[in-house]
Amino acid sequence: MSQQTDSFIGKLGSFVQKHPNYTGAAVGTVVATTTIVALPLVLGAAGFTAAGIGSGTLAATAMAKLPVTIVAVGQSVGALGTVSGAVGGTTVVAGSAAYGAVCGFLAKVGINKTKN
Repeated sequence: MSQQTDSFIGKLGSFVQKHPNYTGAAVGTVVATTTIVALPLVLGAAGFTAAGIGSGTLAATAMAKLPVTIVAVGQSVGALGTVSGAVGGTTVVAGSAAYGAVCGFLAKVGINKTKN
């Protein structure tokens, strides 16, 4: 790696050590943003479409095997082509916030262990 890359990685590691909570919040934000953009594309490719669940697709298999609430959310997102509404938006925000909090906590625990 170049000296510039090593310097950037060192600064990033230092920031994470000093600010694990901010790091967790940043990770949660990136996860939420990525999910909002990618989820409709992935669900559409899996067979959750505006015309309904495609025959012989992963979505059809999910419909047969998973609880109806999970399939309903998948179909809602696939049909609209966006993560919106109370269920979809709230689920993404809550899940991402929890993920960010866990990342911050784990970073803080890991940092404390390396200090001791």
